[in-house]
Amino acid sequence: MDDAVEQLAAEQDWSAKLSFQVKLILEELVINVMNYGFPEGMDRHDIEVRLDSTPERLVIEIVDQGQPFDPFTEAPTEDVTSALEDRAIGGLGVHLVQTLVDEATYTRDGNYNRARLIKRR
Repeated sequence: MDDAVEQLAAEQDWSAKLSFQVKLILEELVINVMNYGFPEGMDRHDIEVRLDSTPERLVIEIVDQGQPFDPFTEAPTEDVTSALEDRAIGGLGVHLVQTLVDEATYTRDGNYNRARLIKRR
């Protein structure tokens, strides 16, 4: 996936910062789908990633057939104010993604989860 992002970044003249952020967003969300979206016994694990880049904005869409789950409203609210040693390990991925994008939405379309993220360039 990183190679495809790098290729699009070169074609669209993205900054190194934008390229890094897109790879981080995709890693966080796709790994969450892989780890939590498919219960034991589910045979297929298809995950589709779409990137639409214009000079004004980047739209990222992640589509999967996992269990219904809206990461932007159902994920636990993260404690970002306590001392690091007082926090649980992990769980900051969705929070991080939301700080990197301008808009994050989720819809359930039939059997598909659709996470759509917009980042102004």
